[in-house]
Amino acid sequence: SAEQIQLETRPHRTDGAASTDELDVLFRLVDARGRPGGPVEGATRQGRLSADVEATIVGASRLRGMDSAGVFSAWTAAGGRFVGVRGRLKAGDSTALISSDRLSAGPDGRLQGSLAVRAERPMAAIAGLAGSRSGAVNRAGAAGAAAATAATGERPVDLVIQFRDGRTWLGPFALAPAPRLF
Repeated sequence: SAEQIQLETRPHRTDGAASTDELDVLFRLVDARGRPGGPVEGATRQGRLSADVEATIVGASRLRGMDSAGVFSAWTAAGGRFVGVRGRLKAGDSTALISSDRLSAGPDGRLQGSLAVRAERPMAAIAGLAGSRSGAVNRAGAAGAAAATAATGERPVDLVIQFRDGRTWLGPFALAPAPRLF
């Protein structure tokens, strides 16, 4: 559940003119709660998650179909991708600025690519993820990532999250399945 979910779109502009097949998107999630025992609940320490993320969708005309599987699978097969991804996430006491030049989905629908993260006070979120009761979370991997970030204390830290092989990776640690688009 969430207090607010907002999605805004507009044609992408290049040199002042609207692009024919690109779409700017803004996604806003305010005070969301994860399912009991799930990774969001763990990362927020039973708190709330808020997100403001913007990106450009390349190949927007391929977003067709009646459900997410149809919409995103056709788009992915046609080379669709997200570019210029930028955002801010807040989970419990942790805040992160995120960016990626390019994210796409693999044939299995799972996200692929790299996400740069500037995390402020990441320890609470990673430790919470490590304590998650969700079977989807690799608790040993999350615990390893928590130990690796513990050395930075509460100072901001720059991280790179990789989405590959159907998993979400922080360095050598597989944390959870990669997010699925379809």
